[in-house]
Amino acid sequence: MRVERMDALERLRASARRVLAGLASRAFSLLMALALSCTLSVKLFHALRSDMLAQYVSWVLSDVAVLGGIEVAMALLFFVWPRRSVFRVNTAIASLVCLWSIVNAGWLVRTGTQVFPQAILPLIRDPLNVSLIVGVNLIKHPVGFLALLIPCLVCSWLLVMTIARPILPLYRTRPFLVRVLVTGCIALVALPARASITKRLPSAPGLSEMHYNSQLRAIVSLIRQGNGLTRQDLYTAERMVPGPEDVRLAGSENARSSKVVIVILEGLAYRYTSLAQPQMDTTPFLRQMASSGVEFASMRSTVTHTTKAIFAMLTGRFPSASQDVVEAIPNPRRFASLATILAGQAGYRAAFFQSAKGTFEARPSLVANLGFDLFMAREQLVDPSRYLGYLAADEFAMLPAIRNWVSAEQRPFLLVVMCSATHDPYEVPTWYGQRASDPVDRYIQTIRYTDSFIEALHGQLKELGLDQETIFCVVGDHGEAFGEHGRLGHDMIGFDEALHVPWLITGPIGVRPGTRILLPTSSIDVCPTILGMLGFATDGFDGADCLADLRKDRPVYFSCWANEGPAGFVIDNKKYVYDGVCDQVLAYDLATDPLERSACVLSDQQADAIKIQVLAWRRSTILKVPYQVDRKAMVFDEWVCRPVARDCTCKYRPQG
Repeated sequence: MRVERMDALERLRASARRVLAGLASRAFSLLMALALSCTLSVKLFHALRSDMLAQYVSWVLSDVAVLGGIEVAMALLFFVWPRRSVFRVNTAIASLVCLWSIVNAGWLVRTGTQVFPQAILPLIRDPLNVSLIVGVNLIKHPVGFLALLIPCLVCSWLLVMTIARPILPLYRTRPFLVRVLVTGCIALVALPARASITKRLPSAPGLSEMHYNSQLRAIVSLIRQGNGLTRQDLYTAERMVPGPEDVRLAGSENARSSKVVIVILEGLAYRYTSLAQPQMDTTPFLRQMASSGVEFASMRSTVTHTTKAIFAMLTGRFPSASQDVVEAIPNPRRFASLATILAGQAGYRAAFFQSAKGTFEARPSLVANLGFDLFMAREQLVDPSRYLGYLAADEFAMLPAIRNWVSAEQRPFLLVVMCSATHDPYEVPTWYGQRASDPVDRYIQTIRYTDSFIEALHGQLKELGLDQETIFCVVGDHGEAFGEHGRLGHDMIGFDEALHVPWLITGPIGVRPGTRILLPTSSIDVCPTILGMLGFATDGFDGADCLADLRKDRPVYFSCWANEGPAGFVIDNKKYVYDGVCDQVLAYDLATDPLERSACVLSDQQADAIKIQVLAWRRSTILKVPYQVDRKAMVFDEWVCRPVARDCTCKYRPQG
């Protein structure tokens, strides 16, 4: 009996070895099939999630054509030259194609867009922070993590087997040629079929890029320049930000020395506030501010990325509309900003507090460039037990340090407070209540929590007797998308779920309570508007004083972070968007279509003119790096910042 069991086990092992050997001998074909299956599956998932199942076939035909065509070419190459070296090269290429499909699947699930080479750059430039973000997202989605891990393991096993002990396949000529012919015909038919289906069933706004194969697009983008910003645009830029000594504003007899508090909201979309939907009751304090001050109801982020938005709001100038954080590279000259202008011309002190960790995108270096006297971040303010996710912390933990700083001197001050709970993964502290499970519900919960923090901060000023002499400004850096146009997040989105943010000001501002400005405004308007409230002239900024000289025909420009991503402008109720990924211009009438569901028809001439205008604006914003990028700098005594090309990394080195 025991001998029979041993024989059966040995036969099973022999069968398994034969199966594995058979799989290994078809390594590159299996890898290409795995790549195609992964791509077809994730696009089906996205089609179901976006309610665009009718578009699914047109989305995947290019993948069938490209990946099927690559497999046919590999098979023919090995059929003609059946050598180990050819087999190994084929398998290595197929492994790269398969791994890219797996990365693309994860990226598509997380963002609603297909991955592109530049999306990988942050991982190379700041691997620690970006890896932490990726890890947290994978842990929170265990099913998706396993769905990506299994093909990764298969891909790795096949690659190792092929390199170490390649088992060459034996093709039978007639069946092989039939398979190649059938696969080749499918690939050749797929592309014209895709073009025909796309004309009859155009994709909804924001989903046109699903028609492309991500591998082919990645290769093409590396060979030739894309439709957005190019490397040449970045390297030949000559624009520089004026320094404090370059800007001297005229004052008026009515100039005031009011305290200024600016609360910046991380990723808070206007449509989720009580300002947009009173029935939601998510931001009762913001609604109270609107009734006692002024609301800029058509406010849009200049660039949908926090570093860019902070720069725009505090300088009144366009940030570099490029996929980098060049504004955070240590600059001994510093920038002319709200902090430097008020310090130099009115004796203000300035501090920047944030609940987010300071190492993310080298925030201390940006704040130092903006001329602040003090910077405090999560690492300095909060006990680790009060951290929220990988980035944020309990906002209320900032209040004692803010109170101490505000009370330390009698001089007027500029205080900037950056909230971060509304950033992914949307967590509130346990004392606030049980955390919601659905992502949108979690997001709404963090909005309510943040509104209560803003009320507490304002209440603290009232306790100190400062509320009547403080200009209190609340403004969003960018919004957040939850699939309204099939996309998630904010970095690759040109729709208003990522652009439209709240902006309110209350205090001694000389404006009738309850004023509501409906004309489009932008992040770059915050600085000149506050300076105008303080009695300064505001000539020379990219932005405008929105209570003095706002023009109805002014184009309000915006851009996402990615170099080839959507960018455009709004004039009154008309919105124009150029998407470099699809080389497509879209136009919307926001008066009749506020949710941007149906694009207006433009002539080819109109579309070309808008494309030229948008790209010219983006190129005009690119900042030059005017100093050596290989030197480290210590800022605020505890932060070591080091430039990396057009980006910057940062480490916290506490004293003592």
